[in-house]
Formats: sequence, C-alpha cells, structure tokens
Amino acid sequence: MQLLKGIYTGLLPAVLASAPAGAAFFGTYDYLKRVFKQLDPEEKLATFHHMVAAAGGDIAGSAVRVPFEVVKQRLQAGAYTSASQAVKSILASEGVRGLYTGFGSLVIREMPFDLIEFPLYEYLKVVWARHNGDKPLATWQTALCGSAAGGFAAGVTTPLDVVKTRLMLQEQPGKYSGVWDALKKISAEEGVQVLASGIVPRVLWISLGGFIFFGGYEASKQVLSSRIKKQRT
Repeated sequence: MQLLKGIYTGLLPAVLASAPAGAAFFGTYDYLKRVFKQLDPEEKLATFHHMVAAAGGDIAGSAVRVPFEVVKQRLQAGAYTSASQAVKSILASEGVRGLYTGFGSLVIREMPFDLIEFPLYEYLKVVWARHNGDKPLATWQTALCGSAAGGFAAGVTTPLDVVKTRLMLQEQPGKYSGVWDALKKISAEEGVQVLASGIVPRVLWISLGGFIFFGGYEASKQVLSSRIKKQRT
C-alpha cells in the first residue's frame, strides 16, 4: 500500500488541473482558429495562424495549470504530505506568486512544443487528406498524425522539460534564477547530455498520448458538431 501511495503521489492535483486547463487551451485555440479563418478564408497563412492560436492557448491553459503543477511537483518531491498543506504553506511563505513558480518556464516549454506540434499536426492532416483524394480523414488517421506530431515535438523540447522540472522543484530563492540560467548551469556543471535526460520514454509516451489525445479530440468534435447540426434543423 505504501508503494502504491508513493506511485500516485501528486495524482489529485494533476487530475483536477486536466479538465479546466484543457478547456482553457482548446477554447482559446479553436476560437483563434475561427477568427483567422474569417480573416484568411483561403488559409494562405494557415501555419502561422495555427502557431499564434497554439501560443494563445498555451498562455490561457498555463494560467490555469501552473498552480496545480507546482503543488504536484512539491508533493512528489516529498516537501508536503497533502495538496491542502502544500497550498497553505506556499501561500504563507511565498504568496500567490509561489503558486506560479515556473510559470514562465512552463509557457516557454509548452509554447515551443505546441508551436511545433499543432501546426505539424494540422499540416500532416492536410497532406494525408490530399493524398487520400481530399476525403475527410478517419479518426485513426488523425490520431496517427497527432502521434507523429507529438513525438517529434517531444524530442525537440526535452531540454526545456528538464529545466522546467528543476525550476519547479527548487525552493525560493533557488539555485536557478530562470530558464536561461538553468540551461547554462546544467550544461556547465553536469554536461549538455543531461538536458536530454528521459528523451526516449518522453517521445514514446507522448507519441502514444498524442494518438489517444488527438483521436479523441477529433472524434469529440465530430460528435458535438453533429449534435449541434441536429439541434439547428
């Protein structure tokens, strides 16, 4: 039981953050996509628009997610025994700002990831659809596009993930003053190779997650779109 408890330490904050953070991200992302579609009906600047939409989604999602992420990281590091204790202690010693420790690094990590993942995902869908005679892609096909895009983005952004974890685990004031300071110190003191720590499992895990995530995302959109059309008719 103790082993299972240790494995699932920090699970509650992660679960609680998932739905609101995801809603904030995709609500912003899809809204901006629609706005850009109206401004550019021929989608000549589609890739750029997808990048901007992803960036906007990141900022909105991170604003919701970071406090939960900080609590999760502190719990997993053994600094606190419960989420409520962690929140109270952080607020008392560091203020609200403490709950947003690593906000900049999370945005900097997530933004490059999503600036790669989402435009690549949208691009792969377009290419596959053209190869398929411009027929709508099946859910499994969009899922494969998401898996490929996610895996590629995961590999490229692994160093930023390492830095984000270091920043969130440190107490205030900490060893690292920011993202670039952490990158320099880790490279100088531990070697550049440390910035690639966990790259293989990260790529594999996010590739699998991308398959499930994007497949579910597109399937959900199709179901909701179908229901909305039925309600309007």
